[in-house]
Amino acid sequence: MRKNLVTKVMNGTTTQMKNDSYWSILEIKSVKSADYGTYACGVVFEGGIQYEETHLMRPNA
Repeated sequence: MRKNLVTKVMNGTTTQMKNDSYWSILEIKSVKSADYGTYACGVVFEGGIQYEETHLMRPNA
């Protein structure tokens, strides 16, 4: 039940168990210009939720 709850919290990203923590995994297979922006990737553990932001930017032409 805990894993199902975590999957819902992560809004559709997949989760992976690692060292008693659930990590969110965002898999990007193709990118459109509308996808550029900031994404949050994080971990859920007993102490709460920890996340970091990552930026998906347009490559220099």
